[in-house]
Amino acid sequence: MTVRIFAATAFTATALVAATTLMTGCTAADKNAATCEQLMRRSLAQASPNKLVVSHAGAGIGGSRVVVEGGIEYLAFPPPVAASAAAGVSKAASAALAASTPRRLAQPVTRSLPAAVECTFNQAGLVSFRWLAPQKMVRTKEAADNEASD
Repeated sequence: MTVRIFAATAFTATALVAATTLMTGCTAADKNAATCEQLMRRSLAQASPNKLVVSHAGAGIGGSRVVVEGGIEYLAFPPPVAASAAAGVSKAASAALAASTPRRLAQPVTRSLPAAVECTFNQAGLVSFRWLAPQKMVRTKEAADNEASD
């Protein structure tokens, strides 16, 4: 009887340790993904007034590497369109009337620019943060060296 109780207790303790270890790993990955997303939002807010829409945050290697992907939404204003062109008048007639026809501004369109960042973590916390896209947010090694020397 004592052997059965001991075996059941040992099994339960082992299962508890395994479950705790698994939950700790998931929690660290989720926490690191949320931290990386916050850093991405903060970094974009300092550089641009545009809105960030996150589509995916993936953690790998036990949460030590996180990539957050999404898009930066901005308004694009198409060039003004002559009223005759908007009405479907032929190109020749439109060209003839272009000088005398008032121009109508087109409505702005929301566009999205792909964006991604990568964060790496260790047990102490954040180790690195870098933009992968868009190109204007990516800091090359040369740019970082120039800023360090200034």
